Amino acid sequence: MPPVLKEFFAVSVPASRKPGSFHGAEASTLAVYTAFCAVLCFFHAAWADEAQAWLIARDLPLLQIFTYRLHYEGTPGLWHFLLWILCRLHLPFAAMHGLSLLAGAAAVAVLLCYAPFPRPLRLLLPFAFALVIPTAVVARSYSLVPLLAFWLCASLRKANFPPLAMALLIGLLANTSLIAFFLAVGLLLYSLFDSARLAQPDALPRRIAAGLVLVLLLFAVYTAIPAPDLSGNNATSLTGNRKTSALLSRLTGIPAPAATPKKVAGHDPVTAMPASLHAYQRWLWQAEHAKNSHGHGVPWLSSTLNFLSLAFFPVSSSNLLALLFYAALLAWLVQKRAWAAALPLVITLIGAKIIPFSEHHTSVLWTALIATLWLAWDRPPARPSLANRVLLPVLLGLVLVEQAAWTAFAAACELHSPYDGGRDAAHWIDSQPASPWIAGFNYHIVSIEPYVKTNPFRNRPTAYWSWSSTADTDAHLAETVAQHPGLIVVGEGYDGNVSWRNQIVPEKPAWGRNDPAPTDGYLLQLGYEPVQRFCGRHPDHFGFSEQTCEVIYQPHSDLH
Repeated sequence: MPPVLKEFFAVSVPASRKPGSFHGAEASTLAVYTAFCAVLCFFHAAWADEAQAWLIARDLPLLQIFTYRLHYEGTPGLWHFLLWILCRLHLPFAAMHGLSLLAGAAAVAVLLCYAPFPRPLRLLLPFAFALVIPTAVVARSYSLVPLLAFWLCASLRKANFPPLAMALLIGLLANTSLIAFFLAVGLLLYSLFDSARLAQPDALPRRIAAGLVLVLLLFAVYTAIPAPDLSGNNATSLTGNRKTSALLSRLTGIPAPAATPKKVAGHDPVTAMPASLHAYQRWLWQAEHAKNSHGHGVPWLSSTLNFLSLAFFPVSSSNLLALLFYAALLAWLVQKRAWAAALPLVITLIGAKIIPFSEHHTSVLWTALIATLWLAWDRPPARPSLANRVLLPVLLGLVLVEQAAWTAFAAACELHSPYDGGRDAAHWIDSQPASPWIAGFNYHIVSIEPYVKTNPFRNRPTAYWSWSSTADTDAHLAETVAQHPGLIVVGEGYDGNVSWRNQIVPEKPAWGRNDPAPTDGYLLQLGYEPVQRFCGRHPDHFGFSEQTCEVIYQPHSDLH
């Protein structure tokens, strides 16, 4: 190992929380957690977001990923870089879940060994929902967040924590995902407010560390800048404006589209499509508008309730328990005068309000909450009280019991029903005696690609989804169907019955269609019939945050 790396690991890995603190209970907990998550990984069927990152890493050179492709993904690229290494080692798709499992187990090891919490809480924390399903089982960039955040929290509690190590850990955390970028900024601000971090004897390491963290933060921002031709509802507000699109083109080096489409007549005419398909598009836009326009009459009240929903959702499905927990947390921080420790949580919550946020990202909010508790736990209170010593730990224990129940529910779902239908759809396609002309539409079909040897969809030039309005195969449905493919595979997405927006008041209808364009009725009009339907559901709380399906159509004439 190079001397620089030896020095980094020697100074950045903290000494044990207490001498001999990793005893049999901690070792057994880590073993049970790892075995439990390994079983779930074995049964897990990857969904489109997991497959998309793997396909990009598999099919593109590293330089192209960072200078071009990530502008369409809306995320920094640390996860893609690690997957790129796995692909260049010629490892199978399952290796990606091995990586997420390893990241989860390592995060739990750091938690069990170095966290300042009482032993009962430390032994319960690994089985919180956020540290099992979104971290160790679902293989996405969020799998890296708890490990880097916990490592940083443990290191920040050292008196001689080196600035260079802090800069590297914060920079890596910022390059995992957009929401984790805000968590990294919160931890950086905490380190700056903490006087112990400012008492470094040598100014040169601080300056080098400041330069390193600035470079890594700017690099994360650069890779996440959207391309000017990025498609998708979340990108419309940026790419739909010609001036903004031109600016994005200059920043990314990607040419802006010749003409920027605008919404008219209640639908989104990305390209000229038949009137029958326009009718379905128009229906979707009207449904989406009705879904998102629901309010509470008073803007500030609606905004406040929305923010509270965001904060409550990762903690508990009971608003009362979540409210009591946050009230106790606030009183606890006041008594400890540990306002700086709240920065990771507060900054992450603010970031979740700024960027597109879904239930799949709430594990980062949970990690930010644990970071806040971690950084303030050992600080002596200004006014010791029984409530300070007992109330918050008791409420946290109740929260962890419910979280363990969420995990058990999700585990039962993983064992008895698929997370996504892509794997089963791929097996059905491979089982067909002939190789028919297959066309594929909608992003969710990406989950099929890692399970087949070659890209089965002749209308798609890449296995991964392009997310470019200038290369949108969905916009050419009519032309593709005119070529009479033997099979058409259509992805479908539905909102589940669990949503962070509904935590306090119902804002989002359950099981509503969230596809860009409902093509099923259009295909029926053109003589195609559904012959197979492979679906999966994403468990969250005691329900599901999303349902995704891969529906296979055949021509009516081939069936009768």
